[in-house]
Amino acid sequence: MGGPAIAKRLRCKLVLTAVITRPIEESPRWIAALNAMGCHTKALPLIAIHPIPDSKPIEQAWNLLTQFKSVMFVSRAAVHHFFASSANLSHKPWPNQTFAWATGPGTRQALLDEGVPQHLIFMPDGLTQQFDSEHLWQVVGSQVTAGDCVLIVRGADAATGSSGGRDWLAQRLHENRVVYQWLAAYQRALPNWNDEQIQQARQANNNQTVWIFSSSQAVANLAQLLPNQDWSQTKAIATHARIAKAAQDIGFGVVLTSRPTIQDLIVLLESMK
Repeated sequence: MGGPAIAKRLRCKLVLTAVITRPIEESPRWIAALNAMGCHTKALPLIAIHPIPDSKPIEQAWNLLTQFKSVMFVSRAAVHHFFASSANLSHKPWPNQTFAWATGPGTRQALLDEGVPQHLIFMPDGLTQQFDSEHLWQVVGSQVTAGDCVLIVRGADAATGSSGGRDWLAQRLHENRVVYQWLAAYQRALPNWNDEQIQQARQANNNQTVWIFSSSQAVANLAQLLPNQDWSQTKAIATHARIAKAAQDIGFGVVLTSRPTIQDLIVLLESMK
């Protein structure tokens, strides 16, 4: 059976309401894909993304790109803000001697969109079950040797200024005597939900609704925005086992794990009917 037949089958079965919690800048393509398959969607962003107040560190990093063996981007947002914050420099071509590491296909595509040559971009194998630092290291670990420099571009917490996040990759670099630096390209913050969004979130609490989580911080923010909410009758899909554990910890009754691609998410949603 071809693509149209599969699409028709999925359109008939996707009757759940999917709550998309990705930042507002990233949610439209997910919503469009799910709506096209007949799935009801609701956007309730659980992380707000803001530019960093001072772009000078990013501009300095741009000027020093040739000194880095590799630059790791933790997300599509990291790519976007790294290039946007250095708009007066990003017209310069990406140096041929510097690799760009991506955590997954979305980040890889963002790098391609910014003009980074395809042969310099590395990400976990497309068939892997997870797109994360552990699987990225399996691909890029052999690229670096003692004394090399790696730049890790990610977000920082708007309230504390701390980059936060896991340091698994940094530990591997340290063990291999690779010098690494952190660079905050954007800020993550608790979204400022209005009364309507709060009401929508409270109503999205039943066995015909599934929350889609792509970040442990998103789960934590939901718990902060709706403290003491009983989620035991509601389903969730997480794009990593660690995120799934966070959703279980705040009480979601059913939590499944999916690879962080729209295609895999659609297949899993169809199976939950």
